[in-house]
Amino acid sequence: MSSKIEIQFNKLSKNRTAMFGALLLFFTSLMIGIVMSVQQAKVRNDAYEAELMGGFLSAWRTNVCRNVLVQYLSPFWFKMKIHAYGWDLGEMSCPWRERNTILRLSFFTLMFVVCVAQIVIVATRKGTHFWKLLYWFLYVLFLLHCVMFLLDADGLYNGYNACNNNFDVAGFGPIVLTLSGSRFTTTLPPYFYSNPFFIPYQNYDSDTLIIEDWAIVDGCYLTPFIYTVYNDIALMFVLYLVYRMAYIYDHGKSSAADADGVAMPLPPPPPPLTAEGGTPYQPTKKYSLADYDENRKSQHASPAYPKFDMRNDIMLGSSSALH
Repeated sequence: MSSKIEIQFNKLSKNRTAMFGALLLFFTSLMIGIVMSVQQAKVRNDAYEAELMGGFLSAWRTNVCRNVLVQYLSPFWFKMKIHAYGWDLGEMSCPWRERNTILRLSFFTLMFVVCVAQIVIVATRKGTHFWKLLYWFLYVLFLLHCVMFLLDADGLYNGYNACNNNFDVAGFGPIVLTLSGSRFTTTLPPYFYSNPFFIPYQNYDSDTLIIEDWAIVDGCYLTPFIYTVYNDIALMFVLYLVYRMAYIYDHGKSSAADADGVAMPLPPPPPPLTAEGGTPYQPTKKYSLADYDENRKSQHASPAYPKFDMRNDIMLGSSSALH
């Protein structure tokens, strides 16, 4: 079964139309990945103008998302709610780690160059001497993209896991509140001020309310970042498919293929030998070698005698007849 599939795949790979279609699929997946990478580089901050216990969330991108530690916890998207006060601040997010975005876009740029070059070669049938270099370079990009998939999947897991743990990475409360400048006590079990609009600077122990439930997360979302991981998986399969087809593709040089890579039909067999009436001559009798000699003598003696065609008749003879 596998051999039949391989034979069919080899035939398909030599088809110029199929090769062109695979490259267009590669180009489409690549464009989707580039668009999503650009869109997911943005920050979501619904609480832009909110003041939270002395901290301002307007600097969310600078103070939180670009922090070195938060970079290891990115990306994440969550609904922010201060449960102690019942404040619903809307949706907040930090984009992909800058390293991931830069690597992904760099790989996409190289893939774009290779894909366009292969499309031009298939369409124009020029520059075929670069084909081998291109498909081996495509194989290297396939391996690099596998690494990119692992980095993206790991980043998405870290961000989603940190969100589910309330961004408490050290046991001192949500790190995103600390980085935003919110003043809440961390030397004791985390708690918020009973009056968030008034922060005393002296003798504040009597003005505090210890709160055991200090959660700030009201829901974590895998979207839209998980779409990038899905596209990574799809692009890996497409990359390997194009590499395998490009490895077999022969630019229509196969003897059994025309310029488009479609198998040429075999020429029709020569027509059978016919008698004088125009119909295929069928022997009515089996002749021996002695009959053949006698027939030749008769042809010289009587021109009206039917001609004997040795090419169509069956000659039966033994070793004794030949002597």
